[in-house]
Amino acid sequence: MVVVTKCLLVASLAVMCAAAAAVEADQLHMWPCETITLEGARRHLGDKKLTLKCVSDRPRVFVIDDFMSEEETHVLNKATETQYRAGHGEKSGYRTGHQGYTISAEEKRRAASNTPWRVSESLWMPKEPGRMEVPWGPEASAVLHKVNRRVADAARLPLRTVERGSDDLQVIKYSGGQGYYLAHYDSLFLGFLANKVNAKEFHGSSDARFVTVLYYLRSDPGLQGGATCFPWAGKTCDALSNANIFDIKNRQSNTSHWHSVATRGCVGDNEVLVKPKRGRAVLWYNHFVTAEGLLGEMDPCSLHLACDVKRGVKVAGNHWVRVPAVRWTQADTDNFQASLQAQLAEMNRRTTQDSSQQQEEL
Repeated sequence: MVVVTKCLLVASLAVMCAAAAAVEADQLHMWPCETITLEGARRHLGDKKLTLKCVSDRPRVFVIDDFMSEEETHVLNKATETQYRAGHGEKSGYRTGHQGYTISAEEKRRAASNTPWRVSESLWMPKEPGRMEVPWGPEASAVLHKVNRRVADAARLPLRTVERGSDDLQVIKYSGGQGYYLAHYDSLFLGFLANKVNAKEFHGSSDARFVTVLYYLRSDPGLQGGATCFPWAGKTCDALSNANIFDIKNRQSNTSHWHSVATRGCVGDNEVLVKPKRGRAVLWYNHFVTAEGLLGEMDPCSLHLACDVKRGVKVAGNHWVRVPAVRWTQADTDNFQASLQAQLAEMNRRTTQDSSQQQEEL
């Protein structure tokens, strides 16, 4: 167990703490899969103690109980309910151009299908100082300032990155019997990000969602379902090691399968399930970190979903922290495209082979 308390416990930890401020501004950091206790050593915690309990190595997932106090969750819940009552919520989670976001063709297709990719009500609220005060109000803004600082400490990232270099806070509400979000990624493979970085025009951000911190603001007494699920953790993740991107995409795109998983309450042998608990946070890394402290490839095992809420109401905040994606050279892009073509050819070859075998059996 790694414990960091005022940088006084062990000499090596003291060195780590002393160097943290200088390192974290330029390099990315991923905690080892251990129990990490932060108390006083970090710049923004004050008297607050955070304990990060690792529940999965691949993907790297930590649970942080008591990330927020009951009073803090009450303040944010009250502020978001005011926004919902004012009609600012977005039903079913499908964006329609609000705040400059353009709904994708894929989401339109899924929205028109019999199995929506997600069913929820969401708000997008600013978390950047100077922008948050008007929609949130002074009391909720003060809480969000504290939350920003805790996210920075838990993820070991500069505060400016958490406050200004990231998405607005998404507050998402799942109601009993009709609330879920099927399997998805929060980020993209580097090659796809590179296409955005190198393009003169692109929609959305070209930065990578390096880390996600999701915190539960409301979990009704008697809440059934609603866990945050990582279905490709553990043994399933090991099996993905040799899978190509198209294998992964085909599995992810199997809407009927993931709907079945969600409605079963995400029960399975390999899933990592985190039950919603008011004040609890879940931190996971969507990308690896290189030995040089740079952004690595997206972890394909970071696929996750919000399990079906069978009874009660769950409200959670999605706090995504983006970091700049590495600008690729033309050679990098060419190699990535060649790799994609090779993987696609392999998928087509296997599909043709399987079809031929089925015909022979008939």
